Amino acid sequence: MKQITVIFNFPEATINQYDNIMKDLDSIDALSNSGLIYHTCGITSKGLTVVDVWESEEALSKFGETLFPILKKHRMEAVQPEIIPVHNMVSFLIANS
Repeated sequence: MKQITVIFNFPEATINQYDNIMKDLDSIDALSNSGLIYHTCGITSKGLTVVDVWESEEALSKFGETLFPILKKHRMEAVQPEIIPVHNMVSFLIANS
């Protein structure tokens, strides 16, 4: 099983759409045991960029079955992601005081 980095660029998407999608995913506990290792979202001048690390392409594909209807519900167009095999991953936990 090869970990992958997945980059989604959602042009013209809003943070409100993103927050509502995350609430829906949380309400059905869709992220637990999904194979998602890491998730981040940032606002760009063109919309939103999401960067995930997944256990495998299979885990991402299976999660898509849950995600795509929720994206549609919130009028956020599904986009073709860039998928990159993970070569190395380093993570640091920074606690805010």
